Amino acid sequence: MNTQLILSTDPQCVSLAADLLAQGVVVALPTETVYGLAADAAQLEAVNKIYQVKQRPSGHPLIMHFADLEAMRPWVKAIPPLVEKLAQACWPGPLSVLLWRSDLVTDAVTGGSDKVCVRIPSHETTRAIIRRLGHPIVAPSANMFGAVSPTSAAHVMQDLQGKIAAVVDGGECQVGLESTILDMTGSQPVLMRPGGYSLPELEAVLGCDILTQHDGKTQVSGNLLNHYQPHTRLQLFQPEADYRSLAQGSILMLRAAQISKDQAASVTEYRMPLDAKRYAQMLYAVLRLLDQGGYQQILIEMPPDTPEWMAVRDRISKALHKSTV
Repeated sequence: MNTQLILSTDPQCVSLAADLLAQGVVVALPTETVYGLAADAAQLEAVNKIYQVKQRPSGHPLIMHFADLEAMRPWVKAIPPLVEKLAQACWPGPLSVLLWRSDLVTDAVTGGSDKVCVRIPSHETTRAIIRRLGHPIVAPSANMFGAVSPTSAAHVMQDLQGKIAAVVDGGECQVGLESTILDMTGSQPVLMRPGGYSLPELEAVLGCDILTQHDGKTQVSGNLLNHYQPHTRLQLFQPEADYRSLAQGSILMLRAAQISKDQAASVTEYRMPLDAKRYAQMLYAVLRLLDQGGYQQILIEMPPDTPEWMAVRDRISKALHKSTV
């Protein structure tokens, strides 16, 4: 299969991508978070192709993407007042919520759960494609399962060239990490996955606290312990460790930490931003860049344990190859 690259600036982009989705094939689409591997949510065979292409475990839930709130309503049993409030403030944007699904949603989308994860992405081209298709799409990250998520069309082509019908090139993702997921089916909102919106931002919108501990029974996309992993071994940077014995093939991803001149002689440094949002936007792209650099291992500094860094810390924790220096 020859994977077609469609530029979002092409006047025919929206119709070309929507027509492909209507034919039941999968197409990679840009969002503000990461590139998604999209299929028409109303076509069961198309949804199942996502699992086949990504080699994604069956039953691992997908997120439904809509063009607007009105299009979402038939696919869920109800949109509670707190979700209406979130929608007004946060959609389109990097927020997903769990709601009770309607009969239109298949088990292939939810993994058999009665809850469905929904969102409205902010990328205008993708919303236009969804609107033209006339159905919502399901769209997990456009990469092989468990690997580093793609934040550019080039990343998708590296992973899925020849495996999917097309990639819509909508530029680099502005957020760079997956959406925040809140479970809104109970009496109090519950954080299922940190992401593009921070807890303080969402609590300010809701006017209530968000629980950060959940029962573990509800599965959501991206909540497995090992995920987002580069092929190169990724380990935590330990400031107190002696790095002089490390091979030349090591590289340090440092944000604020400093190492001695003696230690610096034996390793390469890659400096990451101090700003949390800029760091988040760059994280996956840098991991992919270093993964292609021929390094024997990547050592990464864990950012501060503060609310604005929660999503980045979550992705680093899941990306680590579980061993010590």
